[in-house]
Amino acid sequence: MRKYDRASKCFRLALDKNPQNSDVRVGLGKLYHSQGKNPQNSDVRVGLGKIYHSQGKVGKALEYHKALQNNDR
Repeated sequence: MRKYDRASKCFRLALDKNPQNSDVRVGLGKLYHSQGKNPQNSDVRVGLGKIYHSQGKVGKALEYHKALQNNDR
């Protein structure tokens, strides 16, 4: 199993046990970000938005925020 696949599985297991754990969501977002993936899972998208915001990429962070708003409708 590739390292990314194993890490993704571990993050998902952690989310199953504690879905409110923001550290796990951010970690999964970082994993997807490093792979160039654009996940549809809203928890992961929140994590990616936080990553972009912390990097000073406010425009990119807002894209994820707007996408989440559109999913709520």
